[in-house]
Amino acid sequence: MKMIQVSHLSFAYAETPIFQDLNLEIEGGTLCGIIGPNGAGKSTLLKLLAGQLRPDGGRIIVAGKDIHPRISKTHADLIATVPQETALVFGYTVSEIVMMARFIQKKRVLFEHPDDWKAIEEALHETGILHLADRPINHLSGGERQRVYLARALAQETPVLLLDEPASHLDMKHQTMVYELLRRLERDKKKTIIMVTHDLNLAGQYCDTIVMLGKNGQVLHGRVKDILNERTIRNIFDTDCHVISSGDFNFFIPKAGHFSESIVK
Repeated sequence: MKMIQVSHLSFAYAETPIFQDLNLEIEGGTLCGIIGPNGAGKSTLLKLLAGQLRPDGGRIIVAGKDIHPRISKTHADLIATVPQETALVFGYTVSEIVMMARFIQKKRVLFEHPDDWKAIEEALHETGILHLADRPINHLSGGERQRVYLARALAQETPVLLLDEPASHLDMKHQTMVYELLRRLERDKKKTIIMVTHDLNLAGQYCDTIVMLGKNGQVLHGRVKDILNERTIRNIFDTDCHVISSGDFNFFIPKAGHFSESIVK
């Protein structure tokens, strides 16, 4: 099933075009990584998919529904987002932060329902932070806070999760924990997960498909092994890399001092 269909999408900031006639289809129940150099439009694409930006042309269909004629709150039943940076809300506990997702999705805005508490408990359990439910958000580590915001998105109970750099600023252990969690949500909860990431190696290990964006409007989309290779990385990122194979995966390491003339200049 095609969970997301992007047809002839165009978008520009002022006079600067970002996308022109972009077409994209993402299967339901898959983990898709959006990668590319700075300025290629990764976060912009995520915001367009979330309905936070309105395209200049084209359509975005999510679960069979055109999201852009709908006001943002009305597709809270389809899409939950985890932004790259979330300001700490001092004084709120973890469970209170997660409860906010229920107010976003439901028409009621003041009173909790037993279904809300059930969804909150399940989200905290899925993300491994049930024991932190009564802790203030500002007393947690970066990795724990990231899981809180993932739990909030889960409590929204949507088929689609959109994440912008979900493992940024985390150490190796917590990066892996976040990616393992996303893979488990994809597998066990049948979530369609789309995330922006700069980490090609983690994307290569965990994603099913890759959308690679270039600064000149190039768009590559396909299976990881078809998209992540030495040739596409050089063409899109304008740099050379070492390729190291380990098991079923390739790992990419930039070559020190081996940049194209356009970068050196």
